[in-house]
Amino acid sequence: MEVYLVGVKNHVSSQFETEVVSEKHSKSFRSGSLVIDTHSPFYPKRGDEKIMREDTKASIVLMNELLIACGTELEREEMGLYVASGVFIANFEKHIGHLISVFEHIKGAKDEAEKLQNIYRASPPLLALQTLTNSTMSFIAQYTGIQGNNATFGTSSSAGFDAILEGMNEAYYNHNPVLIAASNVAGLYSYLMNSTLYPSAENWFESAAVGGLILSHRQTENAICKLSAPTQQQIIPAITTRNIDQNWFEKPNEFSSDVLFFSGAYTKKINALDDTYFTNRHKKASSVFDEIGNTGPVNLFIGIEKGLAKIKEGAQVIDVLDRDIYGRISHLQLKAI
Repeated sequence: MEVYLVGVKNHVSSQFETEVVSEKHSKSFRSGSLVIDTHSPFYPKRGDEKIMREDTKASIVLMNELLIACGTELEREEMGLYVASGVFIANFEKHIGHLISVFEHIKGAKDEAEKLQNIYRASPPLLALQTLTNSTMSFIAQYTGIQGNNATFGTSSSAGFDAILEGMNEAYYNHNPVLIAASNVAGLYSYLMNSTLYPSAENWFESAAVGGLILSHRQTENAICKLSAPTQQQIIPAITTRNIDQNWFEKPNEFSSDVLFFSGAYTKKINALDDTYFTNRHKKASSVFDEIGNTGPVNLFIGIEKGLAKIKEGAQVIDVLDRDIYGRISHLQLKAI
């Protein structure tokens, strides 16, 4: 199954800092944050802004810019919308304070009814809206006017592949234009959730990012390249593992593409091992880890954008691969038209 890529646009972190998790245990990580154009005509309304995460705000601006750039501003009634979210709790320090307050209020409750009542009274009214899995998708639909089929996927980097694959199905079988979005919050909560699955969290590097793609079932004048998803490995996630398998493929895999982009590492050491694996198997393989780290479900979107740049330079086939925190491998391929 092949579809046509009509547009791609990403917004990645441009500000980086080291966040200290525990001085006592010498735990810290490098984190990238987004700089958003608050003067953009697509920046959310003030009343909505206060209940949005930064990645949601950036997504609204980016998706509208992408739609306008691709000339599809009048084709949104049947357009599909598929969104991938990484670990989606931002400002974890603030939320943990709210949760502690909630637990303090339920102490001494006489029965379940009183306990629930106390929980509702103690919970901040905006907490649910700020931590909803599908909040980004809902706001994108609201601010773009897209009304077609939709779904949200999360929370590892493979969610990016799931959203893209669902979008490909929508374009190929239903013949509808599709907008696919991905967003990554990064930050403390993501580090606490994901680092427990890694053999070591030394030199951890993750960044906030948002990405967008527009797909079509036919080759229009705006089509950039063909997009396909080769047969994927059926690897069952190892939820409790602390080992990252450097053998990406169960059987030797021969790559015939002109260029290959890979992603998935959270630490400098794992990225170096991945780099050795691919450069031994491909003449032109690279990642962007040293520049922006891991961007969760936006990883594949960045690889696609990098691949398009190579196609414009004359490349014919591009492989884009990602491995999520559980070891699931995602593989996309771009072909010049």
